[in-house]
Amino acid sequence: MSDGQEAILRHLTLSNKQLSILVESIRTITSKLHIDEVLHTIMRHALNVIPEADAGYLMLFDEQKQCLIPKTYIHFPPLIEQFQTKPNEAITGRVFATGIGEFFNSYDEIMAAMYHQNVSPRNLQTILKSAHVPQAALCVPITVDAKPIGIMILHQLRKKRDLTQEDLLFFQAFADQVGVAIQKAQYYEQMTEKVKEAHEL
Repeated sequence: MSDGQEAILRHLTLSNKQLSILVESIRTITSKLHIDEVLHTIMRHALNVIPEADAGYLMLFDEQKQCLIPKTYIHFPPLIEQFQTKPNEAITGRVFATGIGEFFNSYDEIMAAMYHQNVSPRNLQTILKSAHVPQAALCVPITVDAKPIGIMILHQLRKKRDLTQEDLLFFQAFADQVGVAIQKAQYYEQMTEKVKEAHEL
């Protein structure tokens, strides 16, 4: 665990249950090797880590397209795959570009942040058609060796309680470990592809 991750955990006051959920989630995710399985498992456990959330999706940055692309999602329709944002566009792009997580506790706050970050008309229509009306949202960057590779965002569709800075720190601690799992799965996929090509030759 990096110094930054340890600092985050030091600032958290976690119950034994929360710690157990975090440790078990990370253990399960890092045990997977296939990238699609890893990504889906990440999102499933994200809803365990922040149980007040009802839905979410994970985006990875595509170097060729220079935008964030949804790779897996829970309780969103497939239309969400068309929501592809550039760095600094919408909430997702801003969190990716700044490397700083954010949370919002009302639909109005979420929409204001989207408009403030110059969300394209196409992306705005896509997200409005894809989502229920979110009552709160929590978005964090996914990084590997301090380099952002994507983001995770969770939506609270039915208001249970306000999200807090501690929720943000807890979710960020989870996301920091997620980056390692994604990188491992990507390396495994690349090696598998190389072995396959070698056999074909």
